[in-house]
Amino acid sequence: MSFDLGLYRHFKGGLYSAIGIAKHHETREPWPIYISHQNGTMNIRPLIDTRCGWAGLVEYGGQQVQRFRFIRDMSHDVSFDEAALHHLIGERRG
Repeated sequence: MSFDLGLYRHFKGGLYSAIGIAKHHETREPWPIYISHQNGTMNIRPLIDTRCGWAGLVEYGGQQVQRFRFIRDMSHDVSFDEAALHHLIGERRG
């Protein structure tokens, strides 16, 4: 399965920037690394997992919907560069 870095919308409405892929140290499974636009927290989630995976479907409003929906590539945006990400994370950590 391929994975694109960029801006995603969570099924509940939040925006997230997927900034990289980590590999689980034992299984080597891919885990997207992403930052919340609401609070600046950095998180990881398994890419493929039937319960909680990034690419999984969830039931919401009586329908099966994607957990995260790709919005657009942000790799060329000024707001997506490494310095901006460090600034965002640093501000949120205090």
